[in-house]
Amino acid sequence: MVKKYNLENELIIREERFRKNLSLYDSEWALAVFFDSLDIFYFTGTMQNGVFIIPRDSESLFFVKKSYDRAIIESPLRNIYPIRSFRQIKDHIKANRGRLYMHKAKTNILTSERFNKYFAFSDILALDKPYYMTRAVKSEYEIEMQKASGIILRDALEKFARNEIKEGISEFELGFKIYSYMVDRGHELITRSNNLSIGLFTGDVSFSENGCFYNAHDGPVGSKGLSTSAPFFGSKERLLRKGDTIIIDMVCNIGGYNTDKTIVYCLGSAEKNIGYEHEKCIEIEGLIVSMMKPGGIPANIYETIMNSLDKDFKINFMGYGSNQVKFLGHGIGLTVDEYPVIARSFLDPLEESMTLAVEPKKCVDNRCIVGSENTYLITKEGAISITGNCNKIIEL
Repeated sequence: MVKKYNLENELIIREERFRKNLSLYDSEWALAVFFDSLDIFYFTGTMQNGVFIIPRDSESLFFVKKSYDRAIIESPLRNIYPIRSFRQIKDHIKANRGRLYMHKAKTNILTSERFNKYFAFSDILALDKPYYMTRAVKSEYEIEMQKASGIILRDALEKFARNEIKEGISEFELGFKIYSYMVDRGHELITRSNNLSIGLFTGDVSFSENGCFYNAHDGPVGSKGLSTSAPFFGSKERLLRKGDTIIIDMVCNIGGYNTDKTIVYCLGSAEKNIGYEHEKCIEIEGLIVSMMKPGGIPANIYETIMNSLDKDFKINFMGYGSNQVKFLGHGIGLTVDEYPVIARSFLDPLEESMTLAVEPKKCVDNRCIVGSENTYLITKEGAISITGNCNKIIEL
């Protein structure tokens, strides 16, 4: 059970941390503006259609198009105002030709232009990195949410799924049973991504060769999916056969906060080479986790692991063929793809209270994909799993 917490204090801490990070990034910023509903939720506690504005030298302001009444009920903020258009914001903020910061990854050009025509900022810059750095370090409340999510996800994949895997079941049917189990226990239906072009629906369930199929999202596990318009979750046509491997890569969301986990089953005994490749992935996960301490550099972790692998193992490691991805783990929180990433270009050190999903995976030719994944919390002593510790192939 998640402990009670003071939402107002939580929001104050988040905003103060963001102000500090943005000032370190640019000491002369004038205004930070957020339009995305998830960003608004992070700073206000309510998910409404509106604009959240943080001026450098004054209190933040929350302007709501719809629903103002719900925002008043759900958010403890003082400065909440109803608006019909951006023009009305001029009554509260004067035109300024300084530096305007927006979350560019989540703000379309039309919205940016409509907003700035009333203010004429000379520069519109991206606040993405300082904002993602702010979200990366979790509060006690956020960690509690992720721990609650992790328990549900662990039980769904390690215990519930085991009893539902039977010859003749489809990928979709198995996935939907697991999804329903999680929803009954609190999973909030959806998985959010920072990538606006990708739709995710809790995760993927893939049997044998389908786990090597090509996908559009930035992950190593493939999926035929439901159709060409919904290439995720699981196929209704692919039925489970004796000897199949089953990879289940799913996410659970509690209070907006996600955890990510993968587990592999086999209907029968796993072939020797499949078992070897899987054990190697488990070994890699352990090595990554041993380096995930405050002060650790994600790029150094990535290079250390990749340089330790032999040439043959690197073939189809982290995805089959062109499906291969260039990371070994990723931050997770309000979205499944948070900052930081265990990849070559991430040089900012890890910090206590960050959460990351570590997922070394390997395609065995194009017959199946194996490997493991758990979500880890970084503590002073090192990283601890909040999604369980079962990572062996489970033979049924």
